Amino acid sequence: MTTINPLSPQFKNVPLDLVHIIERDTLPEITQMEVEGIPTQLGGVRHFKSNQYLSNRLPQQLSMAWTRLGPGEKLAAHFHPIASLIIVTKGKGRCFGDTELEIVEGDILFLPAWNLHGFEGFGPNGFEALSIQFE
Repeated sequence: MTTINPLSPQFKNVPLDLVHIIERDTLPEITQMEVEGIPTQLGGVRHFKSNQYLSNRLPQQLSMAWTRLGPGEKLAAHFHPIASLIIVTKGKGRCFGDTELEIVEGDILFLPAWNLHGFEGFGPNGFEALSIQFE
């Protein structure tokens, strides 16, 4: 096994910010927004691009956010003109709209553009997910 010493001369010009940690709680949480003038509950959404470091590094056509719905919390049915990917990282919930199904930790849900969808958190803790939109 070879040991690499990052302080050795061969690494002299390697940038030190190759690994950067952004703690989830440092991303501002959005819990509500207006849709066509109507206040809409979101549960909790933390957009990756709200962090300058990530915003400067993520491609323009990609949007990512942590999402959270507590038990019984609902995100009203809506649609996007773009495809989305929802990766459930914790707990369980339900998807409703054009498709009705339960989602659990580890599931990956692909939502095509214009698919009507909403979510509800189930169980004692609801669910958390990574939401990715392909703009």
